[in-house]
Amino acid sequence: MSMSQLINSVEGVVDDSLQGLVASQPSLTLVKGHRVVVRADVEAVLARGQVTLVSGGGSGHEPSHAGFVGKGMLTSAVAGDVFASPPSSSVLAAILAVAGRGGVLVIIKNYTGDRLHFGLAVERAKSRGHDVRLVVMADDMAFDSDENTAGRRGLAGALFLHKACGAMAEQGKTLDEVYAMSQRIVYGAATIGVSLSPCCLPGRGPSFELPAGVMELGLGIHGEAGLQRTKVVSADETVVMMVQRLLRQNKFSAGDHVALIVNNLGGLSNLELGVMTKSAICHLEDSSKLVVDRVCCGGVMTSINMAGVSLSLLAIDDETGELLGRDVQVPGWPSTAFQLRKKLPAVEVTSQEASSPETPQSEVTEAGDVVKQCLLAISKSLVAAEQELNALDREAGDGDCGSTFKQAALTITSLVESGVLPVNSLSRTLVAIATKLEEVMGGTSGALYTLMLVRVAHTLDRHGDDETAMAAVESVSQAIDVISSYGGAKRGDRTMLDALYSMQDVLAAADLTSTLSTADGRRDLWRSAVKACREGALSTQSMRARAGRASYVSAEHWTKPDAGAVATAVWAEALRDTLWPPQ
Repeated sequence: MSMSQLINSVEGVVDDSLQGLVASQPSLTLVKGHRVVVRADVEAVLARGQVTLVSGGGSGHEPSHAGFVGKGMLTSAVAGDVFASPPSSSVLAAILAVAGRGGVLVIIKNYTGDRLHFGLAVERAKSRGHDVRLVVMADDMAFDSDENTAGRRGLAGALFLHKACGAMAEQGKTLDEVYAMSQRIVYGAATIGVSLSPCCLPGRGPSFELPAGVMELGLGIHGEAGLQRTKVVSADETVVMMVQRLLRQNKFSAGDHVALIVNNLGGLSNLELGVMTKSAICHLEDSSKLVVDRVCCGGVMTSINMAGVSLSLLAIDDETGELLGRDVQVPGWPSTAFQLRKKLPAVEVTSQEASSPETPQSEVTEAGDVVKQCLLAISKSLVAAEQELNALDREAGDGDCGSTFKQAALTITSLVESGVLPVNSLSRTLVAIATKLEEVMGGTSGALYTLMLVRVAHTLDRHGDDETAMAAVESVSQAIDVISSYGGAKRGDRTMLDALYSMQDVLAAADLTSTLSTADGRRDLWRSAVKACREGALSTQSMRARAGRASYVSAEHWTKPDAGAVATAVWAEALRDTLWPPQ
């Protein structure tokens, strides 16, 4: 994993980060001389006699904790060095900055340094006459409490406290009421994490070693040793292992309504996080028989850039759920987190084009049989060209052009052989193929070919059966128009358009009235047009890419023709040779 980091200095990383947060958030301010972030409207909060919330700990868990300072959550947050508890003097400053007649609730996670430094500050604040309560979250389910004399570690379950207790404070509840809720949450919360990689500490590199292909279950948010190491398995299998630990202490029973935090530890992609969220919800509801009412998904308590995720659960009633779902005004909390889930059915959108394949035709006309033979020939040629097209695409792309066209070809072959295509109508056949290609082809090619086929089908319909020859000619110019309009490419941009334009040049130069009037004229015209199509495709070798993915690649990689242009020539030649077999 990369150890490069965008910082100015190891010594200044925490201060720079906090200053950046405050500089971008007019609702926050810093306490002079301390790494303490406070609500800018703290005087108004104190004037209302509101309970205030203080939390914090070592840095490296952003947006925890300073990112949660604001209306509905924390009133102040104190930061230590990376993965190190803040000094008690700064904790005391955070408490005193928000201490008023409503009292102060201090929330920490169960780590020895935090208990000592925050505990000392709380005692000092009490000695000054302030009503301060300390709440310690110990939600780590990796180990049983009696397996470790320090007790369970505190993890992302602390965010249940921030959210619910912050909402109560905003409602004007008393410190006794807020503290009572905090104890319910501390008792009921459970968290387990898993990591695919260590995190990189500023200036020090990886926090621990984890071999490739191995994941660690139950580690702490500072990289402390976990429960076990195992080979990397699927998201579903990972969730099963995690939930087994979450439910081990019998905090939850079938039918319980729960809130779930799916927490990105910093380096997991949002794509993977979505997969884990889906797996977690499905397993909890389908296998564990819990009712997942509210979900928070995002990087809310990270471990710098660790590629991992933690799951936190809390059994909730209507009151707790409503508190968790309250709106907040803080920079680091996902805006839709903990909203009550509504299991709505998927929206169904139907259209004539996207309808199910048509029923097989009982009789195929002679023209319909020609359509079938052309489609099969095109498909066969594209399958055969897979390796050639992939090799060309590797020059300036991701090397999958041939595979993409092969998938399209196999789909077309399947449609033809199943008999579901309305081959007696070429236009309807093209629309049906376009609908399927949009599903299976993907990427830019899928969209462009879908657009092209739909436009050509419309052109054929507009001309009718008596003008098929003229419609075929016009279809080339219509294909160029729709691809250029929506794709943004022009002639000379090193794309499939260069092959189509070369074909169009031949068609435009012909005397169509006389040429299309005879079978020999039509044959010779299209043979010449397809020959020009191949020449146009080959000419892209010397062109500079100005459209598509290749336009971002250095010119030194443009040593071969464009794969998309060559693919156009491949299917055009297959169509020609089927209609007019070589002599």
